[in-house]
This record gives sequence, C-alpha cells and structure tokens, in this order.
Amino acid sequence: QNTSTLVFADRTEDGAYNTSVMTDSPAAAYVATLGPGWYIPSLDEFVLLYTNRYNLQKALRAAGEPLISSTFNFWTSYATSPTNALIFNGAFGYAEQRLKTDVHPVRAIRSF
Repeated sequence: QNTSTLVFADRTEDGAYNTSVMTDSPAAAYVATLGPGWYIPSLDEFVLLYTNRYNLQKALRAAGEPLISSTFNFWTSYATSPTNALIFNGAFGYAEQRLKTDVHPVRAIRSF
C-alpha cells in the first residue's frame, strides 16, 4: 500500500470500493492483474470469511484452490491513515493496525 497518500479507502464493508481508490499501491496493482472483479476484502468481509471458514475451506478444497491458513495475517483494504492500514489476524479473528510498509500477504476475492 502507498505510504504517502490517504486515499479514503475507509469503507469497512466494501473492499471493492476501497481497492478501486487505492493509488500507487503494490497490493492493488497485483490484484488488478487477476482480472475484472477481483479486489482486496474489507475488514467486515474478512470477518465474514473468518466466521464462515468451515464452509469456505470446504468450497476451496472442492475447487482445488489454496485453503486459507488458520494463522494468516492478510492485508485488508481498509486504510486508517496515510501511513497505516489494517491486517486481519486469522488465528484469532481480529484486526490489527500496521504500517503500510510492513510485508503481509494479500488474499483477493472476486465476489462476495
């Protein structure tokens, strides 16, 4: 994520919107290479993924896709300041504020 610009990616429920307003963001640039409709989940979308992990894992396994680790710390699309954004801690189900210069994986989703 860009460390110099606040992009108003502040919708807890709308990762598609947040991703669309990210500028100069390596994470958003990566997601754009996946094709139309892909985006970085918002905070609330990660909460839903976490609380529905059982069904999600079964669907991913059936589709031959990578499972979501129970110890993941993925970037959300929610920026809290020009220099900070939230990651979602999948081991315990909560968000943590981190510097945008920190290195964490991105898990894109296409529709929700």
